[in-house]
Amino acid sequence: MNKAKQKGTAFETAVVRFLADETGAWVERRALSGTNDKGDLLGDGVLADWCLEAKNHKAIDLAGFVDQAESEARNAGSRWFAAIVKRRNKSVKDAYVVMPLWLWTELICDEPPQCSLHEFGGCQQNPDTHFGPLKPPRNWD
Repeated sequence: MNKAKQKGTAFETAVVRFLADETGAWVERRALSGTNDKGDLLGDGVLADWCLEAKNHKAIDLAGFVDQAESEARNAGSRWFAAIVKRRNKSVKDAYVVMPLWLWTELICDEPPQCSLHEFGGCQQNPDTHFGPLKPPRNWD
């Protein structure tokens, strides 16, 4: 295994341990699947519907990392996706979690108690249709 692959594997393993410890969820690294890859990490509980792409690169390409996470979420049929990006000279707990603004807004507005925008009248989504834990999977077309 080359040095870059070793660094990536080590970061993925560190992220798995951190997420498992902090969330109590079962988390593991996924096997590579070529063009039908479904993300780097797999979990249950609060991570059950997430596609997570872990990146430990010298040059940070946020757009490329997020695009890859979105594509792999589509392959996995996951509702949520994010790139977890290693910060140089920092521990895993200081990694960046990167996602598009529209997805983050959907995430924070998912449940009435969590959507502070509704409380102040700022959320433009219909509260009768966007609340609830069992939203249908995203239509990727």
